Amino acid sequence: AGVSFLSCGECTYNSVTPAPAQADPYPQCNTNYVCVNNPGYGQQTYGKTDDIPAGVSFLSCGECTYQPIPQCSVDSDCGDSNSCTTDSCVSGQCQHTQLNACGSTEYSCTDGIDNDRNGLTDCSDSACASNSACTSQTADPYAACTDYVCVNNPPYGNQSYQKTDDIPAGTEFLYCGFCNY
Repeated sequence: AGVSFLSCGECTYNSVTPAPAQADPYPQCNTNYVCVNNPGYGQQTYGKTDDIPAGVSFLSCGECTYQPIPQCSVDSDCGDSNSCTTDSCVSGQCQHTQLNACGSTEYSCTDGIDNDRNGLTDCSDSACASNSACTSQTADPYAACTDYVCVNNPPYGNQSYQKTDDIPAGTEFLYCGFCNY
């Protein structure tokens, strides 16, 4: 009851035939990963058995090692406009090496330049306190200038004066010569 007879003889079972094993697309690799170049995406790491997209090109066995994008090809590509560093291109990357002696001395106390980059120029800088151009009230702060000086005169901005003029107090000496506007 409830059992039906199908056939006589040897019974067979319907079995699922396994799919044929696919050939290893990267038999040269003994690792589980491959590095490929995927156009539009760059280097990508895939497992050897992953569904790797069509159109990629094989680069190497194993995981991708990413190289930084080169910043430079020659030293001059690395200029950082800092006179206190040496700029160099090493393996495509810019390196800025601090100079030891730079920035420690206000080497000219009459040029209107902040030589030591501390925010103070010439006689305003304590490094110039013993400089003859800064030691006395009668010293000529514009001794290096031949005729004209350019000074910052707040709130009027940069103004040109003859070095022998009575230049207003509170001005900041910028450089010798006429101001460039």
